[in-house]
Amino acid sequence: MRRRCVFLALIPLIACYSLAAHGSVSPEMQKAIRANTFEVVMKKPEADSATYEKPLPLELLPFHERNDA
Repeated sequence: MRRRCVFLALIPLIACYSLAAHGSVSPEMQKAIRANTFEVVMKKPEADSATYEKPLPLELLPFHERNDA
């Protein structure tokens, strides 16, 4: 499922790159690409089921990412 989501997220980027390589992108195509591009946002899980060999260096993450729901 995750691979499918990543692939679907890359489709607009691939389309833009392909169109840019062959000429300019028409306003209609830009509008269609924007209308079909979206972001999926999910809440962080309450409990992390993953285990790690050593603690993660969370201080390296930006403050808003560490504390965002």
